Amino acid sequence: MAGTCKCGKLKFKVDGTLAAAFFCHCHMCRKYWSQTVPTETLWVQPATAVSITEGEENYTSWTVEKLSRNLRGEGHVHFAKCCGTPINVRFSDPMGGNPFTLMWPYNFTYEEWGDTSGRGDKARHGDVPMFRPRFHAHYENRATDASDNLLKLADIWLEDMPLMNNAGEIVGKVSYPLPGFENGWMKAPTIQEPAPMAKKKKHQRIQEPAPMAKL
Repeated sequence: MAGTCKCGKLKFKVDGTLAAAFFCHCHMCRKYWSQTVPTETLWVQPATAVSITEGEENYTSWTVEKLSRNLRGEGHVHFAKCCGTPINVRFSDPMGGNPFTLMWPYNFTYEEWGDTSGRGDKARHGDVPMFRPRFHAHYENRATDASDNLLKLADIWLEDMPLMNNAGEIVGKVSYPLPGFENGWMKAPTIQEPAPMAKKKKHQRIQEPAPMAKL
């Protein structure tokens, strides 16, 4: 897939495998490069999956010499110096030999339609279903509770790590396959929104929203 920084001077492509897409609550992301938690986060393999196709002079990085909280070692935070857009993060010791690069879904190029002139607010943009978060990671680090139907992993998906409920109470352990992932990544649940409410007619009750799916 192709992507770009926010000013458009730096363009890149990613040729790799999506290892996971999730909501990240971890201290490390919040402290070093995230604007908020939870953040929609991608893990892409291999670590060298990102290549610059235009504006390489704008691709630079700063180094976190001593990561804390969730990973150890160095973190290399790559960004576009023309506008400051964070592009990806690489690690010196990513979880003991399973190298990946950390990315964010909204730097990729999506289809747009409607009024794309920029003069109005009527344009819409596409979606990449595989990028939809399938779980919450590092939920024990959360700033606030999340009230949705996704799995809450206290840490990450290593076997025997705790699973939590929305309130942060331990309710089980990670085992494979994770609940809801029996038929693969694309069939795993994403956030389920209630059904839209029907318009009220005379002498007719408003339709109740459909219940949220349970894992």
